Amino acid sequence: VQDTGPYNERWKPAGRFLWNRYHPEDQVQKNDRIIYADGNPRNLDRDNLIKLSGAEYVAYTNLRGTLIEKGNADPDALRAVITLAKIRSRLREKRKNKG
Repeated sequence: VQDTGPYNERWKPAGRFLWNRYHPEDQVQKNDRIIYADGNPRNLDRDNLIKLSGAEYVAYTNLRGTLIEKGNADPDALRAVITLAKIRSRLREKRKNKG
């Protein structure tokens, strides 16, 4: 990304870098995570990158471990888990704000 400065300013993970390039209106924030819809981090196609907030990512990792067999990177199953994680995260946020 640049030649000088600390390591984290000189280099960025490819997924985060490309997300920002593909989506200039929706930049990755500090706690956001980029995951890969097909489970393959080498597939850097625009449609394969998915941005999750920190809370969504926690829900995603919990659900993925519960709902998907280890080593199974079925894209449809991963997309379903991502959708469930986003729903679960939003429900938690609404409950927190309500009570």
